Amino acid sequence: MQEHMHHEYALEADPGFHGSEHQAAYTPLSIKAFAGLSATPGTSLLTGTNGLVYVMRTIHFDTSGSTKTATLSIGADAAGTRLFDALPLTTSVPSINNGWWVFTGSGAAHDLDGNCNSTTVACGVAGYSYS
Repeated sequence: MQEHMHHEYALEADPGFHGSEHQAAYTPLSIKAFAGLSATPGTSLLTGTNGLVYVMRTIHFDTSGSTKTATLSIGADAAGTRLFDALPLTTSVPSINNGWWVFTGSGAAHDLDGNCNSTTVACGVAGYSYS
């Protein structure tokens, strides 16, 4: 009969754990306040803090108009940077998108770009900063 041993695992016993060192923290953050989008492609929505890690958790679009679309990009707007490319929106029905999109701020414009096909589209982005 094989004897089974139960081991308690404590972080203090882990040689990789150093309680006195800085531990990473997620700080809740409104990355982009809920506001109207421009119909101009490539409009910068965020000039991030250089080196700060942003974690987008909820991206919310809303419109009071019909046949509206929204585009959102991490970085300067281009085919390879778009999270949402002409996302179709339904009048008065929020489009709430949850995920885990991470990027590092550059300290320059276009860390986050967004636009709509016409006016009356609003967008907000909530998440965390990570440090």
